[in-house]
Amino acid sequence: MARKKRSKRSMQVLNALQFFSSLQLFVGLTTD
Repeated sequence: MARKKRSKRSMQVLNALQFFSSLQLFVGLTTD
C-alpha cells in the first residue's frame, strides 16, 4: 500500500516537473 502511494506521489512530482519545463519552454518562446 505504502509503496503504491509513494509511486503515485513520484508520478505527481514527475507531472509537475514536466509541466514546469513546458511552462518554461512556453515562456522562452513568448519572450524571444
